[in-house]
Amino acid sequence: MARIVIRDGEDGDRAYVLDTTHKTLLESSAYFYHVSPQTVRLLLDPIMATYKLLVAVTPEDPTSILGYVLFESSIVVAFIYVRSQFRKAGIGRALLDAADTLKGDVSCPLIVTSMYGQNFPRLAQSKGYKLRFRPYLPLEISAAIYGASHA
Repeated sequence: MARIVIRDGEDGDRAYVLDTTHKTLLESSAYFYHVSPQTVRLLLDPIMATYKLLVAVTPEDPTSILGYVLFESSIVVAFIYVRSQFRKAGIGRALLDAADTLKGDVSCPLIVTSMYGQNFPRLAQSKGYKLRFRPYLPLEISAAIYGASHA
């Protein structure tokens, strides 16, 4: 594996994170097959505004993203992504470790159901993470920001 650095997400990372999260959900999640781009954006915006973003890069090119994790806490992970050519190189594990993600139950407001023909939740479980789909979490963020009467 190439040497990586994990840094805090920056404003310049936002477009890439939104684009790859949206594309991955549409291609790899049974829950998002027929969801409009506008609806996906409504789910992603509150997560992007309130969750933490960690990004994996190389020291030689700190602007080229190899992967990222969007998370709220050690038990709430919205999304993890690693570029296909860098998968199975430990980058996902390094991102989860940097986010202090605990093994066991992990709440996920966004979830990929299959990756390369594999059942992604089972793959995660084989690594010690039991994914719990919690699609209402972005709505709770919106309710907290705008007040319950606007949710």
